[in-house]
Amino acid sequence: MRRSVLILLLSIGGCSQYEMMYSGHVRRTESVETVGIEETQPPLTTPPKTTIRGDCKATVWISEIHADPKYVPDRQGEYIELYNPNDIPIRLNGWRISDQKRDGHTLRSSEPIQMAAQSYFVLGINANKNTNGDLPINYQYQRFNLSNTQDSVRLEDACGKLIQEVMYPAAWGLKKVRPGFAMELIPSKKRSTNRRWKRARNRLKSGERGTPGTGPWPITHQKARTMKPK
Repeated sequence: MRRSVLILLLSIGGCSQYEMMYSGHVRRTESVETVGIEETQPPLTTPPKTTIRGDCKATVWISEIHADPKYVPDRQGEYIELYNPNDIPIRLNGWRISDQKRDGHTLRSSEPIQMAAQSYFVLGINANKNTNGDLPINYQYQRFNLSNTQDSVRLEDACGKLIQEVMYPAAWGLKKVRPGFAMELIPSKKRSTNRRWKRARNRLKSGERGTPGTGPWPITHQKARTMKPK
């Protein structure tokens, strides 16, 4: 009799313990599965940024260089002006400027760097008009400086092809750089294929001499289209 009661109690206790464990296991499993479903939802992603490719084999000229500002610090007022003589715009993404030591900067942006047809485009070391002498900079470059004595300005397209190189002051027909004066490329009045560098005469608000983003080069668009970079 005692043996039967003992077996019955053990049987009841065992079933009760098993049921309790199973119930708890089910609850834990449901909880884990619920969390798992929430945590494994596909994350929100943004499409990868595409690299904007610039144009290659396009005619662009270096039309003005200000290597040694006088009234504005060099690290604020240096600039290089480009000119697009074509009838279509040119995309400058991936183009590169460098110097004699091959220090340079590659033009990059998440947006197209567009130079309009028959227009100027000014690359500057500082785009802040409050500190650069009120210069109209279209693109601000970094980690690239021009020497005050002698150097070169190299322009390469998006394919790495050298478009133009200006070694100054020899290319300007000068022995030294004159502080405060930008050098402009001027076409000859007699032959459009001839051109020479001249000191800028136009005085800017800062006292510097230059015409960044404007004339006098080229004299006419027709002459500009027939000119070839030197």
